Amino acid sequence: MRLRSERGTAALELAIVAPVLMVLVLGIVQFGLWYHAEHVARTAAVEAARLAAAEDGTQSDAEARASDVLSAGLGRAAESPAIDVTIGSGTVQARVTARLRGLLPIPGFSSFVLRGDATAYRERFRPAGESP
Repeated sequence: MRLRSERGTAALELAIVAPVLMVLVLGIVQFGLWYHAEHVARTAAVEAARLAAAEDGTQSDAEARASDVLSAGLGRAAESPAIDVTIGSGTVQARVTARLRGLLPIPGFSSFVLRGDATAYRERFRPAGESP
């Protein structure tokens, strides 16, 4: 038997708990999306460095490969991607940055910066007998 004063308490509890639960669930989903996007940016940097480190690798080929990896992994979710490949005499450095739109319109969480850095040693031909 229910008392008259308990009527509607379940609806009130749901109205209080449901928004908090939804924000929690969306926050977990947003973390998963950011985690995936961060790994895609790192993979794009590694691929760019690997391609540029090849003996006949060029900066433009490496930047195009990084752009392809970002497009394949994130599609249009990555905003304003910037790819910087620096080819030195012994090493190659690749840096990929982009922004990921957030799910929640909460200030400070509306977009996230993605970063990927990679360094690779340059390949070069050495005739037999030449020391490294």
